[in-house]
Amino acid sequence: SQAESWIANLDLVRRDEFDAVREMASRAREENEKLSARIAELEDQLKQTKVKTAKPAAKAAASGSASVKATSKPRRTTSKTPAKET
Repeated sequence: SQAESWIANLDLVRRDEFDAVREMASRAREENEKLSARIAELEDQLKQTKVKTAKPAAKAAASGSASVKATSKPRRTTSKTPAKET
């Protein structure tokens, strides 16, 4: 009939297929929320780690002893003998 051919031409999905895709989307959304929370937790831990490592460096720089070592040039390990002319 004409109604059946009209419905067949529509881009429709069956209810069970729709429910399956909706369930997949729901699970993906839940996983996304869990992963977002985990990322936020790891970023907080990273910030705390950076703060802990920055504080000792700041204290050492304030005392002056570490800043001299940090700014001094590294020692040369090769000898300074003049090149022989041939």
